[in-house]
Amino acid sequence: MKKVALLGRPNVGKSSLFNVLVRKQDAIVSSKENMTRDVKYGVVKEKSLEYRLVDMGGLTDGKGDFLDLVNKKVKIEVESSDLVLLLLDVRDIHPDDKRALDFVRKSGKPFLTIANKADEESIEQKNFSIHDLKLKDFLSISSKNFRNISNLRKKILEMLGNGVEFKKEKKNKEITVSILGRPNVGKSSLLNILLGEERAIVSPISGTTRDSVDGAFAYEGKRFRIIDTAGIRKKNRKKEEEEEKSLKKSIRSSEEADVVLLMIDAKEGLGMQDKKIAQTVKTRNKPIILVVNKWDLSPYSWGEYQKSLTIDFPVLSSWTLLPISCEKKIGMDKLKKAFLEVYKNHRIAFERKELGTSLKDALLRQPSPQIKGKRLKIHSWKQISRGPIIVELTVNSTEYLNRGYISYLTKSIKNHFHLEKTDVKLSFREKPKK
Repeated sequence: MKKVALLGRPNVGKSSLFNVLVRKQDAIVSSKENMTRDVKYGVVKEKSLEYRLVDMGGLTDGKGDFLDLVNKKVKIEVESSDLVLLLLDVRDIHPDDKRALDFVRKSGKPFLTIANKADEESIEQKNFSIHDLKLKDFLSISSKNFRNISNLRKKILEMLGNGVEFKKEKKNKEITVSILGRPNVGKSSLLNILLGEERAIVSPISGTTRDSVDGAFAYEGKRFRIIDTAGIRKKNRKKEEEEEKSLKKSIRSSEEADVVLLMIDAKEGLGMQDKKIAQTVKTRNKPIILVVNKWDLSPYSWGEYQKSLTIDFPVLSSWTLLPISCEKKIGMDKLKKAFLEVYKNHRIAFERKELGTSLKDALLRQPSPQIKGKRLKIHSWKQISRGPIIVELTVNSTEYLNRGYISYLTKSIKNHFHLEKTDVKLSFREKPKK
């Protein structure tokens, strides 16, 4: 899948543009600088093409100073991108915009400069400072008012060339499962059990697996490829260049995976680094299974342990959680079954009529908040993506929506289709006024 990086200093509208292109409310949109601190990922699907969009966040160090452009995260994302979108505020061209432009030019990557917040054509014409950047070409848009967005979409596709064509999934498609986790939680042991052979070195010494190891096995007529990645350590503990490369490979393997398995030690529980890994994978819209290894050594009941985990990290309530023991080979059949079930659910295609029934039932059970005597009306609906599942709703007005009601509609769809452990995302657009 081709990759597009979105760059720019704080408060130029990156999060807004990200949401418009991905067609969902994901990034936090705010007038405060540097609200988007982490890298955000989304999949943009246009006609018969798809690409991964990466929002790099505001290019500052949190103190208002422009990041030193040797910043590893920015450089890695740009180097691995097929196209860079450099976003500017047409009303406020800043010296740091020139520095960002120089950085992008030196990268050698194809790039498109976008002048945002051009709500009217006259704004662009009045602001001569943008021409001081000596750009050969730039596109003026307004992500807030959707001005020139359709032209931007066309330009991106034109610059990307041939993207990934949507095709019907092959019956014999290989399902890729990536195993992530901290060092020494049992990833290599699990790989060897699943493959029935010694592919990875099993050792009590942390960090024995420095490179990704993979292999394949069959289950229920499906072929699975399993990737055992190196243990992901805290960044401040990585002293060797070799381990840094292993970390990159681990994250990359999760991007290529159909299902991600996050493995923890029952005794150690869910650590801060595990949560960071989970959040990283979550932004890539990958289905996750949390596997608790060495469960035979735990003094707790599974119900108590699950409750404790979800209280500590509430997002787990929507994940598949499984206890296993690699040493005693407990829970392996359930794990294989979970691979297949999670994969199928993540790629399910809704029947349009049934989807409409679930939405109508939801509106009847709990109408939307009333504003000026009116409520939300859903005029049409369609599933625009699977793997991840995204449903687009055409509504009378988005002002009747808030986070709570969007969550309610999402949960209603999930419950209707028995997808309680599967991510479903909603995208909204207003019906054009006559």
